[in-house]
Amino acid sequence: MKANQSKASEDEMKQRQAEMAKLEEKEKIAQQIDIDKFNKEDETKRYIAELKEETNRLTLEANERDGGKVESPDDKDLEKFEAELGIKKQGLSQDMKKHNDIMSIKDKEFAKQPAFWLSAKKYLDVVPKKEPSLTL
Repeated sequence: MKANQSKASEDEMKQRQAEMAKLEEKEKIAQQIDIDKFNKEDETKRYIAELKEETNRLTLEANERDGGKVESPDDKDLEKFEAELGIKKQGLSQDMKKHNDIMSIKDKEFAKQPAFWLSAKKYLDVVPKKEPSLTL
């Protein structure tokens, strides 16, 4: 009986050790995946930054060669944005004027309503006159 118990405990210990080894292996794999992701993202960011710098350098060289006027792509984008924004501002101001005109008309329509309601209230204390009923 003791032999069976010792064998069962040894089997249980081996099983626990195997489970612990599997968990350690999973943790190592997860760590390696995280490291690989970090390296890939880092390399990608570095590559993009290098491409941007090279593009800026080439555009500056081309501008200096062509006319002496140095203009970055950001300046061009800003000019486009400001032009588009000006168009949108004009449209927005026209829309707001239309909205204000419509709302002022609606306000005038509904402004009379409380006055009518109040004037109707003043007749509540007046006893209605009975009209002579016509009987045949």
